[in-house]
Amino acid sequence: MSDAKIERLKGMPLLKRCSDEQVAHLAELADEAQIESGRTITEQGHVGHHAYVIVSGTADVQVNGNSVATLDAGDIIGQISLFDQGPHTATVTSSSDMDLLVVDHQQFGDALANVPGLAVNMLKELAHTVRTLDSGLG
Repeated sequence: MSDAKIERLKGMPLLKRCSDEQVAHLAELADEAQIESGRTITEQGHVGHHAYVIVSGTADVQVNGNSVATLDAGDIIGQISLFDQGPHTATVTSSSDMDLLVVDHQQFGDALANVPGLAVNMLKELAHTVRTLDSGLG
């Protein structure tokens, strides 16, 4: 396992509250992948089985055919489906060549069940994110 992979994961907001040991365990699960520009990574409405951490490159996010965001290094694609294996909420297409870290939902579920404190730390960060977003709506 490379230190660079651990450092990339430590930079993810979702893992901000996790210990170095917890992040290192997730790094062991992550595979590295390279994709070419123009490839669809997730498709809105299709069930997801992986999450992708962008190491390098950019991707376009579309909801109902409308471009809503651009993602780049450090962003995560498919994180909601990683938790519930539900359909993707957006279509994400690479807009450049990309290097990614890929995490399978089954391996992720096993890590949540077997790495002490991992699930709690991630849920705390998700709750913080939801509260922050919610406060902006009122």
